[in-house]
Amino acid sequence: MSKAGQVRRRINPVIVVRLLSQVVVDPQSGCWLIPGREDKYRRIHAKAEGLAQQAHRYVYETFVGLIAPGLVLDHVCGKRGCLNPFHLEPVTAQMNTRRGRSGLKGVAKTHCVHGHPLSGENLNLSFSEGRGVTRRCKACAKERTKRLAWMRAEARKRARQALLRSIRGD
Repeated sequence: MSKAGQVRRRINPVIVVRLLSQVVVDPQSGCWLIPGREDKYRRIHAKAEGLAQQAHRYVYETFVGLIAPGLVLDHVCGKRGCLNPFHLEPVTAQMNTRRGRSGLKGVAKTHCVHGHPLSGENLNLSFSEGRGVTRRCKACAKERTKRLAWMRAEARKRARQALLRSIRGD
């Protein structure tokens, strides 16, 4: 036990060596990267004690120490796949979001992904507790509603046909 009842994870030297043997150091940024091992969120996972863990957390806890409860690791370099413990800083999730680029992604958008303008009559503003104010394209929402209605009608039609086939004994 250490720091206020936290249980220190057992560090497996085999996993550390395996991870670090795959690392390629970016000469310009100093980031420790493992090309081709990233998931869809550009993070790298390590399998330790039968569990898939985020590799940057594993490396940080190996070389620096425990991450306090309620904190997440912020990639100060901005690269989610970076394993360099000197590029990681424990911060609150709120601070991590504030520092990151993902929170500002939608602010600069002038058009939706389908090319409709995100302004005037085509703009729908909504508020959610976790996300704050979000901007949505009304034209895309209308298309999505039409597509869902069509898909539901098709599903009902297929279900009716299957029921009739089972009644007839086909």
